[in-house]
This record gives sequence, structure tokens and C-alpha cells, in this order.
Amino acid sequence: MSDPAVGVLPVPVADPPLEELPRILPRQVVVEHHHLGNLEPGELLPDEAAHLVFGQREALADLDVGAASFYDTYETSDGKFMAVGCVEPQFYAAFLDALGLELPFQLDAGAWPEMKNLIGDTFQQKTRDEWAAIFADSDACVSPVLSPWEAHEHPHNRARHAFVEVDGVLQPAPAPRFSRSENARPVPPDHGGRDLSGTLAAWGFGDEAIARLRDSGTVC
Repeated sequence: MSDPAVGVLPVPVADPPLEELPRILPRQVVVEHHHLGNLEPGELLPDEAAHLVFGQREALADLDVGAASFYDTYETSDGKFMAVGCVEPQFYAAFLDALGLELPFQLDAGAWPEMKNLIGDTFQQKTRDEWAAIFADSDACVSPVLSPWEAHEHPHNRARHAFVEVDGVLQPAPAPRFSRSENARPVPPDHGGRDLSGTLAAWGFGDEAIARLRDSGTVC
């Protein structure tokens, strides 16, 4: 699933886990493992991340449910949103510096509600695009929440060719991507979506197998 703090739609995926890819496709490098344009280099569970980064598990037990002031989305003055995910201390420091705020200790969970109010009030002072410009060159792990009609225009998605146009329809590019094996470009559906033989052949079924599927009524 996608990281809920970065403002993307969580989606189930059917591709193999990253640790399985070297076995399936040996001697290749995973360039990007992403879905709907969102990079997914592999994420830790919240308590594991807290343990590795801070040496404690309890502090970030509710990280993925929006309890932490530094891991949530905030509304801007124009009714849009900015996504915040500055878990590591150095990124949190950059975040506060960009906001011009001095807040209590990052992991003081008791202070999170008040801190969220202060951060929220600050984000309400500018539009989403104004904040996006402020954080554009920052290491604060803050990004604009983009609509499905805006995502393909983002410079990162353009640079990564995260979207492709097929038969006039803009859509996410196939993922994951590898260093040597080029993914097949998506093709548009056949007229009416009923050329079953052509579709099955494209999936690797031979003529005899297709005939058996038709004769058995599996496809019709």
C-alpha cells in the first residue's frame, strides 16, 4: 500500500515483493518500484521505523493514523492540501525552519494536538502552490497533494515518465521498472473489447489452448 502521508491513493498490487525480484529477474537493478506515480522503494512498518530512527517503538505507534503532528496532511488557504511526512529528526528540523515555527520535542505525543493546531494555522496562511514553492528545494519531506488531473504535470512524474498516453488516454505507466528489462507499452482495448482470441494470444496462449477455452465455454 502507498504511504498515506504523501497524499496518494493506497492501492493493492500484484507484483512480487522487492526481495523476490533478484531471484525472478537476476542481475538486474530495481530502478523504481512505484504505483500511480508514487515511488515505493520499500517501507518499514511504523514501529520498526520508530525503532530504527529513534531507538524506541512506542512513540510512533499511531504514526500511520494521523496522530503525529509531523505525519499528516494540512489544508491550505485555498482549500487544497500539503502532505507532511518528516519522520527523521533532520527532516523535521527542515520542516520547522521552512514554517518558521519553534515547537516542543518532536516525539512528545501529548503535545501533538497543540502542535497540529499550530502547524495547521500556519499552513492556512498561504495557498498550496505557495507552500509547494517554499518546500520545493527543501529536505523537509513535504509535498503538495495533487488531484488525479494534476499529478501527471508534476516535474518529478514528468522526469520519471510516470504517466503514458495510450490511444488518447493518459494513464500510469507500467511498474515496477528495471535497469534492463523494458516494460511493454500498454495497448488500447480492441473495438468493443470482444477480440478474445487476440487478447489471449497476446497473453501467450497458443491456438490450441484458445480453442479448448472456447470449446469448454471458459471464454465466449
